[in-house]
Amino acid sequence: MSRKSIFDMCKLCHQKTKMSFEHTPQQSAFNDQKIHEVSFERWVDQENLDDLASIKGKVYQRGLGDYCLCEKCNNKMGSWYGNDYKDWVQWVANHIVNGSIPSSIELRPLHVLKQIACNFICINEPGTQRNWTGLRQFVLNRDSTMLPNDFRFFIAGTSSEIIRKSGLCKLINQSGTSVFSEILFNPLVLVLTMGTAAPSPKLVEITNFKNYQYDKKSKFRIRLPVLSGYTGYPGDYRSRCEVLSEEASRIT
Repeated sequence: MSRKSIFDMCKLCHQKTKMSFEHTPQQSAFNDQKIHEVSFERWVDQENLDDLASIKGKVYQRGLGDYCLCEKCNNKMGSWYGNDYKDWVQWVANHIVNGSIPSSIELRPLHVLKQIACNFICINEPGTQRNWTGLRQFVLNRDSTMLPNDFRFFIAGTSSEIIRKSGLCKLINQSGTSVFSEILFNPLVLVLTMGTAAPSPKLVEITNFKNYQYDKKSKFRIRLPVLSGYTGYPGDYRSRCEVLSEEASRIT
């Protein structure tokens, strides 16, 4: 069945035109199956912490996404950055069973970073993006390495069954204050911060991917931790056992 025609403002080029369905994360990055997206309100209302993975929400039959990009921008992102991001995600997935991601990989870092940036442009509402012109220009110009200093990107591996997609929010914890947006979708945790550190020191920063030229393939060393993600709270990387243990301690 074909998707319906929608006309709106593209979040990337800001032109009002016919929109296309953009998978977030990319469809070829394991986002092509039936997905349940649980709202934050349902997470908060959930009283039984023993089986959070069973909570059901909005159903996406062919993967998580939205009508956030016009057809022209969607096609550009796929042809410019899509294959490298797909290869990156599949490489992580192939090694995640070892509990830690190997440190050496060859890819086009700028392509990967710009696909990740596009993902965050898609999941954040226009009102949040008033100061994101520089980020949009960074993504739209495939040769640009001019990423505004306020934007920092972090990643980690995950084997979590939970899916989280959070627009810009603020978290205050032992690591300090973090203003960030997050996508947690097996096998990756993706985090964008705005002028702050990451919500967890375990996340690995990849902002320096901006320093590579377009189409430049490079082999470099990076070791990713494998984080959990059991609750619906952005920035919470506790495992199921840790959540239940802390809850038991709280009520005794």
